[in-house]
Amino acid sequence: MQEIAFIIFLPIVIFLVTFPLLWIGVTSLLSIAGGWSLLAERFRAREPGTGDVFRFASALFKKSGLFPVTYRGSLTITISESGVHFSILILFRLLSPALFIPWKEIESVTEQRHLFGNYGVICIRNCPVKILVMGDPGKRLLETHALIRAGSMPPVR
Repeated sequence: MQEIAFIIFLPIVIFLVTFPLLWIGVTSLLSIAGGWSLLAERFRAREPGTGDVFRFASALFKKSGLFPVTYRGSLTITISESGVHFSILILFRLLSPALFIPWKEIESVTEQRHLFGNYGVICIRNCPVKILVMGDPGKRLLETHALIRAGSMPPVR
């Protein structure tokens, strides 16, 4: 009887131990590969973002051309006069704290066309990471950046 209980519960115990370890490993690896952890060294958000909020947004983080990391429907992106705020769903947040990138650190926001839509591409000064923002948040990024560059919407310092 004890042998049967052992055989039944052993896989459950193994799963309960290995799954969290695998989850931690994969989310940490994605944060490093995409460049989120690198951005967090310079741009860790100190407070929640205020402005135009886009929940369940999608973006692609590229530290190098080899392994871009796509966060599909798992981001909250807030665009304001002072900058852009990124946060990720709590399940994926290990090594990926909320980010706030001020406009003065954003070198450019350009549009890139792809088969499935357009992206707003954020290039950050002295940083190898590019962020490709999909859909409505990408459009808003392009619009807001153009207004700030034209002086119609002065960035908050």
